[in-house]
Amino acid sequence: MVRCRKAFAQSRAQPPSCRTEPSRRRTRRAAQGAKNRRDGYYKMALEHAPEAHMSILLNQAQLLQRSGQPEKALAILEHMPGSLLNSPQVLRNLTALYTEARNWTALVELLPD
Repeated sequence: MVRCRKAFAQSRAQPPSCRTEPSRRRTRRAAQGAKNRRDGYYKMALEHAPEAHMSILLNQAQLLQRSGQPEKALAILEHMPGSLLNSPQVLRNLTALYTEARNWTALVELLPD
């Protein structure tokens, strides 16, 4: 019991940044691993369900946009096949991303003739 109290007292004597840095590193590594797994799951989904291509890519783009990566989300949506680019869901997401990026030229190009 005395050894536990001594260890606890020593751990509290360290500055907070020393105690939390390993925890931050573990959190970053876990997040990176989760992102890699997530990307792998999207690739698997595209391979196993090609008929759901648009839904999978839309979901991936929305997730990237919500996680603060609008450039990657735009890249996914802009490289969709031409027939899918005119769907309302894709146009809605492109509109939001172009507005967020203040890319007015690209936004105007989405308007119908």
